[in-house]
Amino acid sequence: MKLSQESLAELKNKLQTKKLALSEELKLLNGEDTYHDLSRADGNSEDADEAYEDLAHEETQIKLHDLQKSLFQVDKALNLMETGSYGLCEICSGVIDQARLEVYPEATTCFEHAI
Repeated sequence: MKLSQESLAELKNKLQTKKLALSEELKLLNGEDTYHDLSRADGNSEDADEAYEDLAHEETQIKLHDLQKSLFQVDKALNLMETGSYGLCEICSGVIDQARLEVYPEATTCFEHAI
């Protein structure tokens, strides 16, 4: 079943809103990274403090990676909209259920091929 123009417009709006939110979250998270603190210098703190900074940095890196993956997926879905391929599974070319797209508009695979 092909998506109506109204449904496509609503889904595009959801994707654009999500893209903006993810971009803002990435900026904020980058600012929280202890390694970006200009007052931070190697060797100016206790080992426990440095271990905490290292752990906080690793956690931030994991969150950044997840946000970047999400942003990539949103961009991918928006690009598929532009090419007219949105709503088709990138693996089997079958139609992605509209209910799935309503919940997860950045989906590029049908439920069967979701990983």
